[in-house]
Amino acid sequence: MPAALAAVLIAAAGVAGVQAPAQAAVCAPGTGNTVVVDFGALGGGKPTACVGDVGGKNAWDVVEAAGFDLEGTQRFPNFVCRVAGKPAGDPCQNTPE
Repeated sequence: MPAALAAVLIAAAGVAGVQAPAQAAVCAPGTGNTVVVDFGALGGGKPTACVGDVGGKNAWDVVEAAGFDLEGTQRFPNFVCRVAGKPAGDPCQNTPE
């Protein structure tokens, strides 16, 4: 995955099996799952959101429930190409080489 793609970290024990670092936590303990998007060099910082009920949802659905629009590639629609419109310049036709 090229550095230009936004990295998405789902910090939910029940979804990804990962605990968020204390400084990234948005949800109060026991109230939900913290979603962190790290845009890195794309600009936009590291926005976070809290998603309450993730039962039965896949990672794509959880990230969108957090308010971040996802876009897949044309060839592989379930492969994330853009998060919240970034990177804007990628044509999103295939997965990156």
